[in-house]
Amino acid sequence: MLPRVDGMVDLGALLATLHERELLRLLLEGGATLAGSFVRQRLVDVVAGYHAPALLGAGPPVLATPASPPSPVLCGCRSTRSRAIGEDVRVTCVASIGR
Repeated sequence: MLPRVDGMVDLGALLATLHERELLRLLLEGGATLAGSFVRQRLVDVVAGYHAPALLGAGPPVLATPASPPSPVLCGCRSTRSRAIGEDVRVTCVASIGR
């Protein structure tokens, strides 16, 4: 069983356990709170984002934090590749958050 921090799985311990099992890559696709937690803890190496040319109004945040009061999530990255996929654009970046 993995340790918990503030009622949530300790992400550092989770990644250490996966590494021990020789799982060296992880696709993170779990929503704004999970993504925000990984970014805030500086556990992200590569970010892939998609831009679709659609006007939907205000949507959900890309990154969020479970902390209260809200704390900012700051992320820097260096764009390494962009690619058109139909009318969408995929941008891949290498994270430089606090490194």
